[in-house]
Amino acid sequence: MDLFITILSYSFLILQMIIGQTFDYSRYIYTFKVFRVSRLFYQISFIQTLLSYLSKAFSSFIYLLFLLLIFNFVYALIGMQLFGGRFNKSDFRYQTFNYDTFWISFITTFDIITLDNWIDINTEG
Repeated sequence: MDLFITILSYSFLILQMIIGQTFDYSRYIYTFKVFRVSRLFYQISFIQTLLSYLSKAFSSFIYLLFLLLIFNFVYALIGMQLFGGRFNKSDFRYQTFNYDTFWISFITTFDIITLDNWIDINTEG
């Protein structure tokens, strides 16, 4: 498979030099080169043990994800009660961050919890 990917990528490179036109498919061929590196994961025993520990710990992360979703759900409902209709509707950020509907309040609360763009959320008005 490595030989096939290498020959195919070089043939696209040669065709690009001869014709002068880029091929969109050549990008996809280059992504297969990443799979060549993944073979090393099976050969190194340390990485095998690391991946086994990560797969065992993943079940705990699912419970943390559910806990985050429950907190987000509760605080989105509290935010709708406290801040619903209080945002400045003339602000350009109003369409993205408000507490008027549940889904937008859920996203706004998620942005605040993850500290992603929380500085843009304001109730001035």
